[in-house]
Amino acid sequence: MAVNPELSDYKRYEQSNPFMYHNHIEIVKIAEDNCRVKVTLAPESMNLYGNVHGGLMFSMADIACGITARIDGNEYVTQSTHMNYLRNTIGNEIYCDTEIVKRGRTMVIVHFRITDDSDRLLADGVIDMIRIDKKRR
Repeated sequence: MAVNPELSDYKRYEQSNPFMYHNHIEIVKIAEDNCRVKVTLAPESMNLYGNVHGGLMFSMADIACGITARIDGNEYVTQSTHMNYLRNTIGNEIYCDTEIVKRGRTMVIVHFRITDDSDRLLADGVIDMIRIDKKRR
């Protein structure tokens, strides 16, 4: 079932995704059961208090987990999420690393960790992705 993920294929996906571009979300690494995305923080990445917006952290986790689920060649959408916001940062970059917890026939459970450029843990959670039928899209 393993698919050899090519970063260049995912770079094409990234370039065709206006949401990722708008939010400065970039794919850094793709492997068989994990990936890494990063955001170079900009003024529009921050909330009213000058901290990284929680919605940006959620979005990058959702994108990273979706990429990780799709490594098997199927398409997935988010079914449910549990996310713990642990701290914030004023650093220059944040990263989201993912790892598959379990892959079933129709569902993939993906753990994620969001860290800053000092490797401090900002958020941690799990996203359940459900496989969709490509023909029904």
